[in-house]
Amino acid sequence: MKTVGSKTYGKPVGFFAINIDKYAVYLSSFLIRNSAGSADYFEGMAADVAAQDDPRYDFGDPQEDCVAKALTSLANARLAPSAPVETRYMPQGSKLEAGLIQTYEHRKLKE
Repeated sequence: MKTVGSKTYGKPVGFFAINIDKYAVYLSSFLIRNSAGSADYFEGMAADVAAQDDPRYDFGDPQEDCVAKALTSLANARLAPSAPVETRYMPQGSKLEAGLIQTYEHRKLKE
């Protein structure tokens, strides 16, 4: 995988709104880790291919700088056999999924 564009802002955390009186408060509630267990990208990640976003073009327009450089990068890539990739699958009905659904439903009930 290659990234095209500019350095990201970095945000390996997420949150849910906590309603207090008439205010919604957003506090970091969880940390997002990649498959290797890494979550250390608070400073952002550098792009592999530098390009500038150009809002004058519609999404996916091959004339837009990021799309053009991504297409060029793909066209110039040498395809080699890849090693097997380990995937992590969270089956439906998992404890995490159930907890997120319950949190969402509880918040909706209070509104």
